[in-house]
Amino acid sequence: MEVQYWHAPVDVTLDGHGHQRTITATCFACECLLTLWPDCHGPAYRAALRTCVEAMRGEKDQTTARLAFIRAAREAHVLT
Repeated sequence: MEVQYWHAPVDVTLDGHGHQRTITATCFACECLLTLWPDCHGPAYRAALRTCVEAMRGEKDQTTARLAFIRAAREAHVLT
């Protein structure tokens, strides 16, 4: 699978200690949502995970996945 990079990266702070991570593609967003995300798994988180998986399958576009990830980051208060 070829990595399809987003038109603009999304910065999030995930560990509570100010550690910033820059997410540049849908596959990295999926990894972040599954392995690094705080315990805030609300509706935006679930939608972002679903949308990112669909985008990786080619069922959704990368912009839609990026926007869903941003909504999840806002919900979890990790968007920088």
